[in-house]
This record gives sequence, structure tokens and C-alpha cells, in this order.
Amino acid sequence: MKKSKRINFSVLDALSQEIKEIAKCRTYPFALLYMHHQLLVGGSTRYFSIDKKILNYMISCLYIQRKVHKKVIYFDINEQVYVYNKLSCIRNIIGNFILEKNKEIFSTLFSEDTYPQFLTFDTDFVKIAAFLSAYISSPNDFLCLAEIRYKNFSSDIEKYFGFKIEECIKIIQIIRVLMKEKRCFGKDLRKQEDPLDQIRFNIDEIFRKSDCLLNKELIFNVLNFFVYNSKLDIEKVSLFGRIPSDVYPIFYEDDNKSYILFDEYNLCKSVYDTLGFALYRRMKKRYENRSGDNLENVVYSVLENIRHKSQIFLDKRIKIKKSKNDYTDIDVILSNSYVSIIFQCKTKTMTEDSILGDENKIREDYEESIGKASIQGEKCKEAILNKEKFTFFDEKENNISSKINSFCSKHCVIVTLLQENYPGRTIQSSMSFNEEKINHIVIDFPFLYKISKKINNLNIIIMYFDFRSKIAPFQCVFYSEENIFYYFYYEIYTRKRCSLRPVMNDFKNDILHNKIDEIIEYVQREIDFFSWGNTDHP
Repeated sequence: MKKSKRINFSVLDALSQEIKEIAKCRTYPFALLYMHHQLLVGGSTRYFSIDKKILNYMISCLYIQRKVHKKVIYFDINEQVYVYNKLSCIRNIIGNFILEKNKEIFSTLFSEDTYPQFLTFDTDFVKIAAFLSAYISSPNDFLCLAEIRYKNFSSDIEKYFGFKIEECIKIIQIIRVLMKEKRCFGKDLRKQEDPLDQIRFNIDEIFRKSDCLLNKELIFNVLNFFVYNSKLDIEKVSLFGRIPSDVYPIFYEDDNKSYILFDEYNLCKSVYDTLGFALYRRMKKRYENRSGDNLENVVYSVLENIRHKSQIFLDKRIKIKKSKNDYTDIDVILSNSYVSIIFQCKTKTMTEDSILGDENKIREDYEESIGKASIQGEKCKEAILNKEKFTFFDEKENNISSKINSFCSKHCVIVTLLQENYPGRTIQSSMSFNEEKINHIVIDFPFLYKISKKINNLNIIIMYFDFRSKIAPFQCVFYSEENIFYYFYYEIYTRKRCSLRPVMNDFKNDILHNKIDEIIEYVQREIDFFSWGNTDHP
């Protein structure tokens, strides 16, 4: 089995240290604000996910450094130029480094007459994948998804954290409106007395913005839930390690009793992610068990909403028996006459350490959920392939074997659908764990939600998952499922190639490999465009 080339991270480690050094500069908060401003007004599309990762890393460094240096805002023009030049240099070096390593890694995976071999687990490779993974969902999507995910946990959230999910979302939306009103696009940030006022707010401002309807204690509870208050040392934070602002994006200023938020996108995403971590810590297995039924229901509902009148079989919680004995369950199945898509929904909660970049926990969490899902998925596939040997029942215990025989294709694709957003999961699903080849598709619920909104056609969605199964040996080229989806979208909708055959020929003939930079740039631009939305919550 061919292994991926070992990546030397010494260059990036050195750059991480350089960011920590400039974090000590008094003008560092201004430089952060300027970078955030550039992202909001357009910035570069090619390095968008890199920019956001660096920005969040820098915010974490700033948060920790402010504990040491209380007074950090002093705008010396020479220091401003120094910091800004350093940031530009760091960004470009990282971007070029990633592109070069991309070419170096994948040039070893392709040959003229064979598919690339599956990779073994490689810590550095997973780090690069997690670093480059973008998010396809918009801020509004994450708020909608949080409402769906935690609707049945609202009383638990209120009991443990002092607010309901709908109250939390309302306060987040008020913060987004406040931030929008405070931004001064088109103005020279260096001429403002305190540029950080653009992203600073307090409880009284939110209270007034709510027409004095929200309780101040409620506002306090929501804000402080998302404030990072760990005792992390700056030396333990790195570009490829723990990034606190990915999970807790607000930090508190003791001196003026106010809050600072650099990245509202991360705040919306944290509503979806961080509440889950916190609930699991309090409820353990009770949370996972209740989440399981909820996830199957919402996946089915999302697909049912776009089924329209098409002749597509869709069902959930199908029990499979063999000789009257329980064999396995299908969580959700979607099928036309050509392909059956078997969704195995998994709510094993990813630990906080995983999303903060601990690669050992990433692997442990991944194996615990994805590894088990693949075994269950294979049993479901066996039952569909040998329908005559099994009996199928719906969730009301009705025998639906005749429907399965009539509507479900024997060509099966297994999709593990996670509730959480695992770092680098697309790369990991191309890797080998415990010497067992795992060749199936891994997505999360936010991704399914987004593509169902964008495509709005179940036949094309089935076609997409069939496409994913066929390019399994190549999917590591794209780093993330977002890039894979937009490549598919580009081929099917933009180039109007309505069959997978010519698309697959690109892979087999190395055309994709030769054009990879161009394709990644295009799909990244698509991700940037669809990742941002206005502040109007549906």
C-alpha cells in the first residue's frame, strides 16, 4: 500500500512562531481588524479558507496575549506598517507553501495506467486537509441548522445554560445587525480613534437593540457561553493545533466590560457546533440517543421537501430481518432505478479536542463513528443486493419487501452522515484504519442541507453521490467535500455534461491532475460566493 509523502512542517511552524511574536505588538489588534475588513469586502478568493484559518489563529493569539499586555491599542505608524507587511508576507508564504505541497503530494499518487492507491493515516496530511477545508454553509444556514438540531433540546439548554435555542439565535442576529451598522467600509481605518469599536459591543447595546424586550441576564448567559475562558498558553496554540476562536469566537475585555467579535461567521457556526459539545458534557449518552432519532427525522425531511412528484423511493428506519432474526437497520434510503443511496446517520459526538486540532483525537473520534458506520452500511448493502434472502419492515412494522424489490436498485452507495463537522474527513475517508479499507462517502448534515437547497433535485443528488463513489481513489485531491461538490456542480451545470462518463474520463486520463490548480481556484470561488449571506434570518 502506497503511503503519502511525509510533509515537513518546519516552514509553517516558523511562521506560527512569527505570528506569536507580532501578537506582542501594540498595533496587532488593528492589523487583525484590517485583515477581517479585507475578507468582508472581497479579499482574495483563491486563499479564502487559508485567510480565515490564519485570522482565527491570530485572534486566538491576541486573546491570550491580551492577558499579558493589558494596554495593546496604540497606533504607531511605523508599527502599523511593520505588522501589516508581516501579515501579508505570512499569508503569501503559507498560500504558496500549500500549493507547492499539493503538487508534491499528488504527483506521487498518479501514474499513466493505475488509479492512486489509498493512503495510510498520516498526521501531517490530515492537518493540511483540516487546514484547507472550507465551509459550504452560510451564517444563516448554520443558524437555521442549529434551530433544527436543538429544537428538541431547548428545555435542556435552558436548564444547563440559562437560555433557549430561539433566544440564543435572536441575540446572535442582533449582534450581527450591530456589527453591520458599526462597520465603516470605504474609510481609512488608521484615521479612526479606535477602530476596534467596529467590532466591540456590550450587553446594554444588545438590550436597546431588542427594544428593551430581552432580559439582560439572558443576554449575559448567551454571550458568556461563547466567550473563551481557558488558561491556554500561547505556546500551545499553533496553525495546525488548538485554535480556540474556532469554537469560542467571542472574547471579553475586562477593562471596559465589553465584548469583541472578529468573525461573525464563526459565531454562527459555533451555535451549531459548540452547543453540542456542551450538551454532551452534561448529558453524555442521553444526548447521543435522543440526537439519533432527531437526525434521521431531519435528514428524511430535508430530502422529502425536494422530492416533489418524482418517482423516487425515500424511506427511513427500515428494519431488515434474515430468517425472522434482526439483521440490521437502514437509517434513510434514497433510490431511483439506477442507484440506491444508503444513509447511515451517526450522532457520536465529536470531542472538543478534535475540532481544536488534536490529530490523535481526530483519529479516535473518526474511527469510533465512521468505522462502525461502514460495517453497518456494508450489511445494508448486502441485504439490498440479495433482496430475496431478507425481509424489510418500515418503522411501523409494515412489511415493505415488495416496495424494496420494485424501487430499490441493487447498485448501492453507502453514505455516512455525521451530525458534526469532522476536520479533514474527506481525506480520512480515503485512508486505511486498522488495515481495513474504508471506501465510502462521509458527509455531515450541514453539507446535505446546503446541497439540497442548491440543487433542489433528488435525481441530481443521487447522481452526485454516485459520482462521489466512483472517484473515491481521487477525492483526496480536493481536500474537502465542498470542493468535490462544486467540481461536480461545475461539470454538470456549467459545462452541461449530463453523464458521469466524460467526467470520469478526466480522472482516468489525468486531465484533472493537470488542471488541479485551475479547478481548485474555480470551486473555491464558488464556495466563497455561497458561504456568505445577509443578516436576515428566515
